[in-house]
Amino acid sequence: MPDLLIYGSYGYTGSLIAREDARRGVDPILAGRDAEAVSDQAGELGLDARTFGAEDAATPRRRTRT
Repeated sequence: MPDLLIYGSYGYTGSLIAREDARRGVDPILAGRDAEAVSDQAGELGLDARTFGAEDAATPRRRTRT
């Protein structure tokens, strides 16, 4: 089970971190508000994703690997 969640993973800095983690085999969970952006990135990197707003952090919606 991953123990790292990158919120805003499809932004500039988050994307750099997500790509480097995936390259190193860290397997983080990618997250953010934009379901399409998170899903596209997760599919490209082969990682799990969640979609939720920062105000809804207690109830993230699960998105599985694509």
